[in-house]
This record gives sequence, C-alpha cells and structure tokens, in this order.
Amino acid sequence: MGELLSLAKTALRFASGAFRIRQSFWRLLQFPLLPLLAVVAAACFLAAPAWAQTECIVPAGVDTKPSGTGFFASFANSTYEIPIPSGNGTNVNFGDLNATYFQMFYSITNLNTWMAAHNYCPVELILVGTFSDVRYLSITDNDMHYAATQHLADADVDPVGVPGNSYSNPFTPGIQYSGTQQYLVPISLGYVPGSTPSPGCSIPPFEEDNLLDATQRHLSMDWNTNVGQSHTPTVAHVVDTPEHTAGPNNSGPNTAGTITVRSYLAPPLRCTGSPGSVTCSPQQTPVQQPYMIVRDVQTGCAYNAAWLEPPNNVLVYLPPHTTPTPNCALPFPPKACGAILSTRDLTAQNVPNWLDLVEHNEHRIYADITPEACYANGSPNAAPPLPFANEVAWARSQEYVSTPGPDDSYLGGAVSSSDLAGMLSGSSCAQQQSGDGCVIRFRFQLPAMPDTPCQPPYSACKLTGTEQLRYRSLTLGYQTPAPANVLQNDVAYPDGIVPDTNNNAHPLVSLADNAFALTPGTGGNNYVTLIVNVGATLPAWLQQTTAGAVGVTGGVQPVLSPNTFASYSVWQIQGYTVVDLSQFSDAGFTTSFPLLLSLRDTLPSGTFGCSGMAVPFSMAEYTNEDGNGGGLMGPYVPLADYVDAYSLPQPAGVPPSLPSASSCGVLPNNGSPSFNSPTSQNQLDFPQQYWPPSATYSLNCGTVAAASPQIYFAATQFATPATTEFGQSCNTAAQPNPCNQIVEQSLQTTESSGTWQPPLPVTIVGTNFGFLPSGSLPLAAASSNYLEVNNDGAGCGVPWNTNNLLPSCQMYILNWTNTSISLAANLPVGVTDLYQPGVVLSPLADISPLTFAATPPTSTTGCPIASGDHLTFTITNPQSGAISNPPITLTVSPTGTPPY
Repeated sequence: MGELLSLAKTALRFASGAFRIRQSFWRLLQFPLLPLLAVVAAACFLAAPAWAQTECIVPAGVDTKPSGTGFFASFANSTYEIPIPSGNGTNVNFGDLNATYFQMFYSITNLNTWMAAHNYCPVELILVGTFSDVRYLSITDNDMHYAATQHLADADVDPVGVPGNSYSNPFTPGIQYSGTQQYLVPISLGYVPGSTPSPGCSIPPFEEDNLLDATQRHLSMDWNTNVGQSHTPTVAHVVDTPEHTAGPNNSGPNTAGTITVRSYLAPPLRCTGSPGSVTCSPQQTPVQQPYMIVRDVQTGCAYNAAWLEPPNNVLVYLPPHTTPTPNCALPFPPKACGAILSTRDLTAQNVPNWLDLVEHNEHRIYADITPEACYANGSPNAAPPLPFANEVAWARSQEYVSTPGPDDSYLGGAVSSSDLAGMLSGSSCAQQQSGDGCVIRFRFQLPAMPDTPCQPPYSACKLTGTEQLRYRSLTLGYQTPAPANVLQNDVAYPDGIVPDTNNNAHPLVSLADNAFALTPGTGGNNYVTLIVNVGATLPAWLQQTTAGAVGVTGGVQPVLSPNTFASYSVWQIQGYTVVDLSQFSDAGFTTSFPLLLSLRDTLPSGTFGCSGMAVPFSMAEYTNEDGNGGGLMGPYVPLADYVDAYSLPQPAGVPPSLPSASSCGVLPNNGSPSFNSPTSQNQLDFPQQYWPPSATYSLNCGTVAAASPQIYFAATQFATPATTEFGQSCNTAAQPNPCNQIVEQSLQTTESSGTWQPPLPVTIVGTNFGFLPSGSLPLAAASSNYLEVNNDGAGCGVPWNTNNLLPSCQMYILNWTNTSISLAANLPVGVTDLYQPGVVLSPLADISPLTFAATPPTSTTGCPIASGDHLTFTITNPQSGAISNPPITLTVSPTGTPPY
C-alpha cells in the first residue's frame, strides 16, 4: 500500500463524518499564485445556468405557505411524502436475502415534456427518511443504463438537525443509534432552486450538501474506446458530452434512472420452539421506510402528494403489482405514461422515456465477452497439489453489474452439478463407510466486524472505527437454463450479481458474517467452518435436533426452512455452522443445476487489504504468488473441500492451515495472467467458472512475462466506437494517434456548491499496463507510482500534478486492466466536513458534486482542466517496473469540439 496514497482506503470509507461543508469553504491544500493567475483563471470557465430563468407557472399543487421553519419541518410528513416500495434478494437477480432495497424510478424526459406543455416550473426530488437500525445503508442514483453514478454511504449522509436530535448520524464511530436520527437528500433533475425560497421551504446548506446529480452518467465501462478486443457490442455506448447537452448517438446528460436506498442486515427475528415447531416474530426495529418528496424549484416548496397522484395528475405512478402497466401506444395513452416518478420499472413493458434496455443489454454482452484472468490453477486435482487448493474457482465479477452496491465487491464461484451428484453418491470424497455421501466444507477467517445492528435500548453497540470490514455475506443459490427464444432484455434489479437478465438465478439462503459460529480457542482470529449439505446423511451429532444445537436467527435469511417453515435453515453445533440445502427443495434446490456462490464484501477499511476489492475485476482470486497456495484475499476467501461428515472432528478445531494474509493483494512479480477467450457466441456465465480442464466455462490459468507498457491513446467521451470511426488505425503506439482527444468539461451549477466543473473522464488505451497490486478498485489515489497525470496549466495558469503535493490532486481510478485504464483525472483532495472537524471525505463513499468538483468557484486553486492545457500521462507496469516510453502528452480541446 506504500505505493498508493489513497484517501479512500482509510477507515473513512465507513467511518467518515457526515457534515459536508459548502464548496466555498472547501479546505484544499493551497499554493502560492501570482495575482495575475486569479484574473486568468476567472476567465477560463463560463458557466451557463442550469435552466432558463424565465417566468414559469407554479402549479396549484405546491404548498407555498407551510407552517414549518424549514423544508424538513414543513414537508416531512404524510401529506407530501410518497412511500418508496421495498424488496429484498428474493425478488432480485441472485441478491442478498439479508438486504432490503427501496427503489423509485424517475424520468427527466417526462419532466421536461410536462414542463413544456404547461409552462410549469421545474422540480427536484427530495429523499427523506430515518436512519435504520442496520449494519450498512447507502443511497445511490443509477442512470438509465442501470449503472451506479452518484451515491452516499451511510456515514457521509448529513443528518437533519431537529430539536433534541441535533445533527446525529448513527453510522459515525462512537455515535449510538437512537431510532430518531433522520436525513434529507436532494436529487437534482437538472434544475437549480431559486436563491430565495419561500418562508418555510429552505434547506440548510449542510443538508443541501447531500445533493446527488441525477443528470450525470457513469464514468467507465465504455466500449467505444475499445480497439484491442476482437468482440464488442455492435451498438455505440451512450455517453455524456463535454457540454452536458444533447449530442450525436443519443449522447448527453442522463434522462432516466433509479434511486436505490439499500440496507444490509436488520436485527434478528425473535424465535421460540424446538426444531420442527419453531415460530418467529418480526424484528423489534424493522428497516425504516424512506419517502420521496417532489419540490418546486421556483419557490423551494413541496407538492402535495395527492395532487401528484390520481385523480388530479399522474406525475407519480403508484401501481399495485396486480395492475397492468399502461399501454402508452394507444392513440390516447393513459396519463401514467407521462409520469416523472414510478414505483415500478416501466421500461420492460416498452413504456417510452424511461431506462434504456438496449444499452443495458449491450453492457451485459460486453461484460460476458470480457475475458477472465487467471494466474494459477487452484484445483485440488492440479499437479502438484498445494496445501491451499480450493474446489471453488472464486473470481471477482465483471465491472458492469446491474444496479450494484457501489461499496460492494462481488466474488462468485460454483459447484458443478457433477460434483453435487458425486456428493450424494459419495464419490466426491473419501468415505468412512459406504453410503454416507459428502458435504461441502468452507473454512476461512472473518475480518473484524461491527457488532451492529443494535437492539433497544441501543446502548450495547456502535461503530468504533476499528472494524476491518463493514459487512460480509455468502449467498447460495442456483441457476435454471434461460427459456428458449427469450431475448436478454428484461428488467434489471439491485445486485444482479449474475449478468443474467432472464431472472433465472435464484438465491436460496444468505448468511451474513454474524451468522457464523466462531471456532473456539482461536485467540480472536475469527476462524469459521461452514458445512453445506446437499442431501447426504448427516451424523446425529451434527443435526439441528441434537442437544446443544442452536438455531441461527440473526444474519440469515430465510430463518426458517422453506420445506417445513418450522425448522431452522441454519444452525450452529460444536463450532460448526450448518446449512442443509435438502431442506430447500420446495424453494427449487436440486443437484441437477450447479450450486452458485456469491461472496459480498462491503466497505473495507484502509488497514484491511484482504477484501474482495483486492481482486481486480474479472480475475480469479487464486494466484499462488507465494508458491504455497496463497491468493489475493489470503485466509479470508472461503476454502472449499468435499469431506465425509462422519470424519469431521468434534468440536470444530482451528484449521490446520489457511493461506497467509501476507499474500493479500500481491500479484506475481514480473508476470501477467492468462485469459480465456469468450465470444459473442460463447459468452461467460459468471459466477460459473471452473478450474481447467473443465469442458465448460473453464479458466485459462498461467503466467506470462510482463512487458513494457505502450500507450496508444487517451480520450474523454467518444460518441462513436473508435473501431467504427477509425477502423483499427488507433490500435498502435505510433503518435499522433487519431483517437487522441481530451475535451474540456463545461461548468455546471448546483444549489449546494455553486459553479463546479465535473471531473475529466479519461480512458487510457494501450497494452502491457499490468494490474494494480495491493489496491482496491475503485480507488482514490492522490499519488501513485504507477500512474501520473501532469497538467502544465498552459491554458488557464493552474498547473497540477498527481505526484506533486503542491498543488495536490487525486485520481479516481474505476478500473485498471492490461489494456485499458478508466479514471476521473482531476479531483480535489482535502475536502472536509463540519460534523467531524478534520475528517476528510472520500469520493469512494461520497460520489457527489461535493467530492467530484474539479474547480472551486474562485478557479484559482484546485485541479481545473481548461482548453489549451497540456496533459501528460505516464504509466508504469507494476509487475515489470517498465515505464511507458515515451509518455503521451495531449492538448485539451475547448468545449464544443465535436467528440469522435
């Protein structure tokens, strides 16, 4: 970690305070400037207003004379609030069953149509709620590609200050949960509220700083710049333009999306009775319901919710799930077709102006034809056998995941149907006696985890800031074959970990970290042993009916077996955690399909480099870099083997050997991994990847010598795929490359930070870049030995360098592969809040105009990108140590330059 000074890889990722200071008070590292520079810099950027400040009509549905002293006090009640419906992993694609998701869909296109038809004033959305008694909470804006754009992790959500509860966020270390701490998050649809709100309608600056800008698109996963991969989608990736206005190929600001409030791990159920007759009651503190309020931008006041809904207007579509979706193709379509908010995703029913299923499907295809990397074969059958062989070929997901948890990493693996059949017959393991069958044994070490959620009176637990990981879960499920002749273009939902959009991936049971029994006598090392039975005979001492067995009610869903609804799904006995999947036959479990595994790690601290985020996207965890079977997660990855349950020791003991934590994040020196070769006709099906020589979905494991990096080109937004625009002529290190293009980003305006320049999205394309060691992705780095961005400031007089502390700028690296690097190049550092003075906010946990603004209003400090600047990019291959020679230097083109 010494080579990367990461602001985000600190405990701030899940322990930072909440109050963010307005942009004019940003505490940036200062450096001396000549007085002339202030004049020059002030002229470098011209900002256009976010909407034409013309006379508009405030509809009768707006309450312009509230009785409260501010927006929250006036409008956070049932008269104005629209409930956001909830779901969990049972109705999403292989999601976490311990999670609760609240989703609301929006259409900016419909808003603009409605405004133009009636000359009504613009609106923005206000999300309000009470912090829930959960382990983790986040608020995410997903754009029309079902990709996460801006989000706030729980500790970075500024709380509402109310009498008796002044500015208290329970996700801040040392702050206890009270059940009454509340929040307010503005969501901009492209329009800035008036500077003088009506009395009782104003939002304090601290709450305004929670702002999310729904017009922004995701910054990476752009196949338009891909010139090296032989297979890419045939449809152009729709990106934003530097001007943040409509451009070619549908490029421009985001026009539809979803707001997702996700919570992980609610308090346990209260269950009584012996196995076979168990009954359970709900949690004492269920997950709190969030609400959406529609705010008039002209006055700052809220709409009465009843006015927005039938029978008056249908700007909010709240259908019960039994009501047919409106047919917008009718000659006189229902009013619901023009809604700006919906509690149901109308996209799959071909209702226009909502999310983009074509782009979603192209993202899925691009993910499934992206090769998976593998350094070494970790199969127990590989020669020579290693002490840490693993029956499961764990790999990290592709970068694109439909509506993902932005603080999550997803590792997946599978147990083949042939292995499952061998467990029933006993052929998969050495048996003590014929007919026993085999079980799957997972052994690993748990990171230091929080003791939240709490129970009333909430005085027993709170975050300390010393936790290594906020949350971990393991989900077991299965996948049925896709129906014949069904297009892969239906709806995506949160945590669609398997890029399989026909909804044929089914979670059976999810175990959170607190569901596991800790092996006694391990000295606080948190060793766990999980036994998964798929139908073999369990010895009497391991069954839940034996004396001493304890049913697990917290951290597991479902708590009760789907077969009986009266026995525990998971139980603990003699230091083992046991799941018997034969109890899930009513839920669809069968050994005829592979058993799918999904490991989710959420918000690792800066001192913990062994989470799933240490594994690059689309790469297997196992490396054998130490020659002793270690991997990128060391002892924290579940080590799977097949054993006879009758041979298990009583009680569970300390594992005789697990990989060393010294292998965490360490990639083989002077070596690059081998790749498999998926095609459009033979796509990957993550997490179904197996060790070679598997006939299907086989990894291609091996190490090749690392070479010197070569940069082909660097570019901002391409509206047209480079292979279409230039053929293959960009696939060369010869300069000048026709694909080189860096375009200045236009200034934008928000009520929370005044004028701001969005970060410069850059994709660097070439070969032999290697892979980042000891670094989580995404990564916020103020200094790196492997990537340097230098701006000479020629166009605006504000030079900066990511490897120079005066001034200091940071990069937000979204992905780094051997042939491409995606980053936001010019973020400020030292952005602090007032809730915890001195606490620095990270763009990892606070992706918003606050942490992403490249230019403060003065334009005399920070990290601006202006026309005429010269940007130099230098890459060092982390494995070979070779430097790109020569570096590439590009001149920034002015806003308005047509993108390729």
